[in-house]
Amino acid sequence: MSANPAIKDFDLNLIKVFDAVISAGNATRASKRLQVTPAAISQALQRLQNAYNEELFIRTREGLAPTSRAREIHSAYSQVLDIVASTLEQPPRPGVMQELTILGNDINEQYYFSQLFDYEPFTRFQIKYSSTSPQNIQYYRESLTGSTVDMVLTLKPIADSELENVAIEHFHDYCAVCALHNPLAELPDLTLYNFFSFPHAVYQTDALPLLADGKRNILLPGLTSTCSRRIGYRTDSINGLISAVENSSFIAVLPYRLARFFQIQKKYSIALLALPEELNFSSQTLYANWYRKNRRLAEVKEIVAMLQTLASFRKW
Repeated sequence: MSANPAIKDFDLNLIKVFDAVISAGNATRASKRLQVTPAAISQALQRLQNAYNEELFIRTREGLAPTSRAREIHSAYSQVLDIVASTLEQPPRPGVMQELTILGNDINEQYYFSQLFDYEPFTRFQIKYSSTSPQNIQYYRESLTGSTVDMVLTLKPIADSELENVAIEHFHDYCAVCALHNPLAELPDLTLYNFFSFPHAVYQTDALPLLADGKRNILLPGLTSTCSRRIGYRTDSINGLISAVENSSFIAVLPYRLARFFQIQKKYSIALLALPEELNFSSQTLYANWYRKNRRLAEVKEIVAMLQTLASFRKW
C-alpha cells in the first residue's frame, strides 16, 4: 500500500463514483449504472470535492460538466481503473468462446452478419446480436461506456468523446419494390402518378418528422415533394416489409443494394423499379460505434473491418 499520508483517509470507492458520473453525464444516470441512489452519488461527489478542496463540476442544463481539473483527475483515475480491471480478467478457458455483444436492427443482422457466419472471428467468438427499436442514443451510449455492449450500429454517429465511430456503408441509390404479380412489375420505371397512387409499406423504427405526412421512413431519409405518400403498412421488421410487398399491392422504397439482396439472396418474389426522376433522395450512412476503452477493442475493430470489406465487395 502507498505510504503517502494523503491516501490514508481517502475512500477509494469515490474513484468508481467519479468515473461513473463523468461517463454518464449526471448523477441520476450514474446512480442507475452503480445501482445506488442519486443522493448517494451526490454525497460521494461532495466528499470528493472536499478531498480536493475545489469544485470539480459545473451544473448545466445537460447535467454535470466536469472542470478542466476534474478531467485531469479523471484521466488519472481511468488508468487506475484499467489496471484494476486487467487484474480481474480471467484467461479464456479451452473450448469456451468469449462473447461479443452487438446492437443494431434486423436489417443489419440479415444484410451483413448473415453473410459472415463462416468467417473469422465468428469461429472464435460467440456473437450476441440484439435488434433494438426504437433507436435510443442515450441507451446506446450508456451500454457502450458501461461495457454491457461492445458495438452499436446506427444511422447517425453517436457523439461522445469516449466513443469512436466509423462509416460502414453509404447508400446513394434507391428503387421501388413491388410484387411480381403487381401490374407495376411490367413497367420499366415508375411515374409520379404510380408512386403516389399505390399504397406504400414503410420500414420505420422511429417517428422523427421529415415527410409531408409528418412521419419518417428511416430508409427514405430525404424525399423532396409537395405530395404525400399513401402509407398503408408500417413495420420495424424488414422481413415483414418485404412479405407485405410480396403478397399485396403495396410498394416500398429501399436502397437498391438492399433490395437486390432480398431479391437475389433471399429469393423474394419482388420486382425492382426505377423511381421517378422528379424525386430526390439523400444518401444514408450506416455507422459502427464502440467504446475506446473496450477490453475487446481489437476484436471489435476486426469485425468492423469485416463489415466494411463486405460492404465494399459484395455484388448486391
